[in-house]
Amino acid sequence: MNTESTNMSALRQSIFPIENWEIKKFLPFALIIGITVFNFTVLRNMKDALILTAPESGAEAVTYLKTLAVLPSVIFLSAMYVKLRKSCDFEKSYYIIVGSFLSFFTLFALFLYPNAEAIHFSPEQVMAWKLAFPRIQFVFPVIGVWSYSLFYVAAELWGTFCLSILFWQFANDNVGTNEAKRFYPLFLFVNAFATICVGNFLEYASSIEYDTVLFSTYMIIGMGVVMLSLFNHVNSRVLTDPMFVKDIADKGKKKSKMKLGFVDSMKQLASSPYIGYLSILILAYGMSINMIEVCWKSAAKSYYPTQDAYLAMMATYSKMTGYSGLVLVMISKGVLRRFGWLPCALVTPIMISVTGAGYFASVLFPGAFEPWMLLAGFTSPLAFTVMFGMLGVVLSKSSKYSFFDPTKEMAFIPLDYDLRISGKAAADGVAGRLGKSGASWIQMILYAVVAGGQTEIMPYLTVILFFLSIGWLVSATRLNVLYSNMVEKRRLEAESAVS
Repeated sequence: MNTESTNMSALRQSIFPIENWEIKKFLPFALIIGITVFNFTVLRNMKDALILTAPESGAEAVTYLKTLAVLPSVIFLSAMYVKLRKSCDFEKSYYIIVGSFLSFFTLFALFLYPNAEAIHFSPEQVMAWKLAFPRIQFVFPVIGVWSYSLFYVAAELWGTFCLSILFWQFANDNVGTNEAKRFYPLFLFVNAFATICVGNFLEYASSIEYDTVLFSTYMIIGMGVVMLSLFNHVNSRVLTDPMFVKDIADKGKKKSKMKLGFVDSMKQLASSPYIGYLSILILAYGMSINMIEVCWKSAAKSYYPTQDAYLAMMATYSKMTGYSGLVLVMISKGVLRRFGWLPCALVTPIMISVTGAGYFASVLFPGAFEPWMLLAGFTSPLAFTVMFGMLGVVLSKSSKYSFFDPTKEMAFIPLDYDLRISGKAAADGVAGRLGKSGASWIQMILYAVVAGGQTEIMPYLTVILFFLSIGWLVSATRLNVLYSNMVEKRRLEAESAVS
């Protein structure tokens, strides 16, 4: 059935361009991504609060976690995901992966977190290790609070697999190209609303007489169960409806089992310029936001040293990100519809470059920003730096959700089915983590070379950010040509199949 919006007013097309008969499909997809993002955002705030405010820990410990724990876990689970997909269909794979995450969070809530003091190393032991090995001192807080580190890894993997791979694979397999132009921007609107809900939830969780981390973990588990129920509903009652058959060009391909193993997939990706450019985009984002965010969180931890204070700050950050995302999503819909793929794809690298350079400059040259600090009513340079950095991260993340994510996901749709699956696992799962872990490796090396923390390595990070931005912009421009050609090829194939 044709999914073009032809019977709607111009106002509705600009606000909610979904036909009445499509709501049965759109709404559960939107709820699934909303819950997935809600859990992801709560987990992101909790993992940072647990690690950053742990005894003898700080933002530098996050660098070691991303490199020595998160990256190997992503590579291993990406291989397992591809292997799982060879033996199971997507629906069963979804249940297995999401169920595994919920099982771990249940274990954390019932046993690991309540017994943290008994099972962790003492702060005195961690300090002794740091003094004995000063050039790798930041790795020892990771070991000292090992159950929090496991939670951190699981939280990172939730974003990679449940959101970036599972949801978007599900959407790309069941939402046609014409539908995606209308559905995907609204999915990002739901993302922004879910992020606002997280801010309000964390404020409420902090106000009640119950442990905030435990309360939040139980909420994550409950929302995860609802998410699985919605997923079952979509597969059993929505996608079985003849009205919701995807583009003819993709029929039959969805049902075939993936034939490529992980190693073979990586070999194929190495020879695919299309996936290569997509991977560069994802890698550049991961490296850029990691460098900026770790620097900002280092300052934030100094200004908000306790777990409750840090979570309260992250509640404000989540609401700011959500409200900013709502505005940018409305803008991105118009930009994508009027100007096409490339202008949308260029917004995020430009935003990160400008805000990142501004934040680094405010830390390296505080005197130049003193008039702005006084004008904004700040008397503490650290408070100004934290809020200025938060604003930069908020705008960068909001532009990522509003512009980068929909254009990245649209780029996967016209690919052959096997390449779409293996390419998404490698690009999102591996390139995404290589980006963040690559930035972490760079920072780890700089820590050892300069024997200092985030402030001391910031001049070097500024130079790296500049070159990353150039590579990102060039790759997006070249990918646009390949994407346009691929969309045209699929259109011709669909017309040929009909005739």
